This record gives sequence, structure tokens and C-alpha cells, in this order.
Amino acid sequence: MKRMKAIYKAKGYPDDWIEKRSRGIAIREELTDEWHNRGVKEGVEYSVLTAEISQATFGMKPSEYKKFKGL
Repeated sequence: MKRMKAIYKAKGYPDDWIEKRSRGIAIREELTDEWHNRGVKEGVEYSVLTAEISQATFGMKPSEYKKFKGL
């Protein structure tokens, strides 16, 4: 995490953005750990769950968001 923060800092990202990004990564790790503990299989099942969360939160699935952002 220290290395990641240093890289973002060197790229000029503000400290509050770096902290939000770090928290987001930590939350995602906690979520996937919980899925693992509940027997969810990595790969397709993680993709389905992630897509459902994205749809409910942002109104679009990750593939739609990538297209929207031109990624």
C-alpha cells in the first residue's frame, strides 16, 4: 500500500483521492474474502456478483461503463 500511495503521489494525485482509492481497494478485498468464505468460486461467479453490484450502484454493468468511458 505504501508503494501504491507513493506512485499515485508522484503522479500528482491529491491525498484525499489517494486515501479514497486505498479504502476502495481494501473494501473490495474484504468483499472478495467474504465471497470466498461463503463458497463463491472465483472467475465467473465473481464477475456475476460484481456486475450486479455495478448495475445496482451505477445503473450499468462494468462492460457498459468501459464502453461509456471509451476504455
